Amino acid sequence: MVHTEPPASVVVGASLGGLAAIAALADPAVRARVAGLVLVDVVPCLEPSRVRRFLASVGPLGAHTELVEDTLAQAPRLRQVTAELDLPLLLVHGGNGSSLTDEDIDQLLHLAPHTTVRPIRGAGHLIARDQPVALAQAVIATTAAWR
Repeated sequence: MVHTEPPASVVVGASLGGLAAIAALADPAVRARVAGLVLVDVVPCLEPSRVRRFLASVGPLGAHTELVEDTLAQAPRLRQVTAELDLPLLLVHGGNGSSLTDEDIDQLLHLAPHTTVRPIRGAGHLIARDQPVALAQAVIATTAAWR
């Protein structure tokens, strides 16, 4: 999909989409066309049992067990790709109701110290639903300089 976009596009991925974006950026051809990555309430430092508990609390985990398990199995690779990224990175995370902890954010900053972190008050895991204007403002304010 990135190949159809203009060069220097910013890739934004929320939740599972953020992990898919990281996986796509493992490809040097994709990485060469991207100006930066925005992760929305997701990090590649996943603690499997906590992820399963969170997903079970917000929806029917059973219907997506195979997808969840496959994603969790990819966590080491996703961490490696993130550590090797030479692109600007923005993490936008929610407050109460977010799936992320301070430890998760610290682990991301350890992998990718150049990450900018922007919390969104009043948002849970689904920031685009809870605070769409604040999310857009955070993304625009940070990524404008990336192009």
